[in-house]
Amino acid sequence: MKSAFYKMAALSLLAPAAMGVSLFDSAPLVGLTESQQLTFGANVGMGWDDNINSSATDRQSSMFTNLGVSASYADYESVDKLRFSAHTGATLYNKRANSSDQRLFGDISVDAGLTHNCGDGATYNTSLTLSFKPEPQYASGISAARSQGDVLNWSMSHSYSRPIDTRFSWSASASYSGNLYTESDYKDDNRQYLSSSLSLSYKDTPLTSYNVSLSYSHDFRRSGFDSDSIYTTVGVDHSIDTLSSCSLTMGTQLKFVSGTNFLSPHITAGYRRTLSDGLSANTYLSWTNENVDTYHSGFNFRSDQTLRLGADLSYAFHPELSFNFGGSVYLAQYSRGTGGMGNQSRLTWMAHAGFSYKVARNWSLTMDYTFTQANKDAGDYYRNKISAGVSYSF
Repeated sequence: MKSAFYKMAALSLLAPAAMGVSLFDSAPLVGLTESQQLTFGANVGMGWDDNINSSATDRQSSMFTNLGVSASYADYESVDKLRFSAHTGATLYNKRANSSDQRLFGDISVDAGLTHNCGDGATYNTSLTLSFKPEPQYASGISAARSQGDVLNWSMSHSYSRPIDTRFSWSASASYSGNLYTESDYKDDNRQYLSSSLSLSYKDTPLTSYNVSLSYSHDFRRSGFDSDSIYTTVGVDHSIDTLSSCSLTMGTQLKFVSGTNFLSPHITAGYRRTLSDGLSANTYLSWTNENVDTYHSGFNFRSDQTLRLGADLSYAFHPELSFNFGGSVYLAQYSRGTGGMGNQSRLTWMAHAGFSYKVARNWSLTMDYTFTQANKDAGDYYRNKISAGVSYSF
């Protein structure tokens, strides 16, 4: 089952830092997932962006065009379960973005995973996620209040789980993740993470399981202070019904940075509902002490207590017509600054909506709208982005 792969990934990887791993995977999938034959797709579209620099003082609008091709495959019926998806494309603006001096932005992503049955109930999971995109990825630890520019974001993980008896099981995991910015304003925030985790799980009922976890994460920063964190957490996963699940993890984070250490709360939660017709939902909450955008002109914040909220929802009226909507909130509270820096807070929120209409067996029309409001060092800004296109799959 695909749910087993994602459940173990969520338990072992989301606890350390949630960087490079999507918070949308907080709640595990439930039920059986069907295999998918090799599928290809292509898309082309155009749109309008009223603030390509994400700036409060230099608002410039521009038309853009985008195109891309994709492929996906999933086999969950074999002993070794495999999934793979890839997309490559680009967006071309009529104007250049100031911070990166670019008109052409890449849009590339790869997501692959393998679950190997080791016998006696033991499984080995490995996954690779790689993306090179021009927009912030709020659920993957990216600073949201930034200008236009591609970000290379990656995560590689390995985990091994083994049952102790019919109720107890243990798992161990290790991961390597990070992000690299192309835009000059944010290159100081480039970083890499090394994380590891040990977890013990108890299956109370067929629908509910509990877990305890001890995790470690090291953050290598290009500029400013590196940090080390030790997480001690307890959590619960619950299948509400055959289509939906929820999860909650709570604990403490002991953070070491620049010769100091302090204790912070660490909380993640998620809800997921999967349905082909009707309402589908995927939500997350994360409250933890990050180390994102903490370096400023030779000075550094040691504490970055951050709240992240997100929701992706869709409603299918029938197989041909579906609507999607949702949003994200990113609130960072900075403290313990060097050089006399006072406490700061930064808030970004984003809302999006769109629809997809299947006009023929392989053809669909799409339209999307995104609104973003955020604050940066230079002041508050807002941004509207609308696009329409056509996609083909076979």
